[in-house]
Amino acid sequence: MKRKRNVLAMLGWYDHRILTGIARYAREADWHLPSRHLYDVSVPHGWKGDGLLVTHGTNPGFWPFVCRQSRRQPTVLIGGNSFGLSVPTVTEDDAAIGQMAARHFLERGHQNFAWFSPVSGGLAVDRLRGFHQTLVAAGLDCTVLEPPEAGRTARSAPRPYRNWLTRKLHVLPKPLALFVLDDQVAAEVIEICLESHLSVPQNVAVLGVGNLTIACEYSHVGISSIEIDFDEMGYRAAEMLDGLMGGGTISANQLILPPLGVVKRRSTDIQASVHPKVLEAIQFIRDHFHLPLQAGDIADEVGIARRTLSQLFARELRESPAAHLLHVRLERTKTLLRETNLKVRQIAETSGLESERNLRRAFRREIGISPLEYRQKHRVVKPESLTTSGRPGNSEL
Repeated sequence: MKRKRNVLAMLGWYDHRILTGIARYAREADWHLPSRHLYDVSVPHGWKGDGLLVTHGTNPGFWPFVCRQSRRQPTVLIGGNSFGLSVPTVTEDDAAIGQMAARHFLERGHQNFAWFSPVSGGLAVDRLRGFHQTLVAAGLDCTVLEPPEAGRTARSAPRPYRNWLTRKLHVLPKPLALFVLDDQVAAEVIEICLESHLSVPQNVAVLGVGNLTIACEYSHVGISSIEIDFDEMGYRAAEMLDGLMGGGTISANQLILPPLGVVKRRSTDIQASVHPKVLEAIQFIRDHFHLPLQAGDIADEVGIARRTLSQLFARELRESPAAHLLHVRLERTKTLLRETNLKVRQIAETSGLESERNLRRAFRREIGISPLEYRQKHRVVKPESLTTSGRPGNSEL
């Protein structure tokens, strides 16, 4: 009988989706995957096995153990902060995350931007770089909020920067679009804002990263967040490790996975545009996107020339009315792909894209994958269940 490989998952920062991806591959490969240390947060000194999957951690004894073990058996690191560990890595595309954050705010007409991270490291640097470069390309800039050195503390420590950040947020121009390191930081920033009488999102719109349910859903204000495909990261890291344990080679030492998109909640649910005709057009699009609209129809509805409306959209949203209409339709399409078993043809009709061919072409061009690939990756309904939908209301956008 073939011996089961003994693989240790040392998760210095824990997300159940990473472990789910690892466990999914472990079942397919018939690995033994020890789990006790995952529950009591212990370091399994004396462990002997075939391979190691790790995320960076600050628990005393954790990193010395990982560094020592990585010299003894194949090791794959999951996540963007390596802190000197030279092993193959599967990570999220942090620059792309920053770019996505900037586009999310730009689509909402923001003009004032800031970035905040209480800690340093390659992950924070890359997210800021993507964010800043996208804003600069749009002719804008952002304020980088870096707490004093004394304020850069470990995650578990009290935050001495709270008063400092409160002062900074109060003097920055409003409405402010604030992109932060992750969802835990976002939840804390929202608390700081509310305690200091800054409304979220009216004064400060806050965007996090990770789509961590317990942070995003149970914050005082629901947190919009860029979703990372942690499940796929865990699975692909395990797949990479399996090849290394079999004596094979890998084509590259780093696999970078793109973010999945922005999960929108209340913390960024505001249109910062100041021109009433643009707001009126946006509302009309949200109410009627399922109809065969053209840009001229939108201009007629709000009572201005089509060219004037296009100029206003370009100035305030940095996109055309037609592009905004397509974006709303594709968001509706993604929702229906995830949450129903409607055929692509039916979804095209419901979302205003009219034909299956139009939907497939637009989806491939804008999202980068086919509608069916998206459905397979993101579906949240069982195959046998069927949800139908009539005319959408604003709450579904």
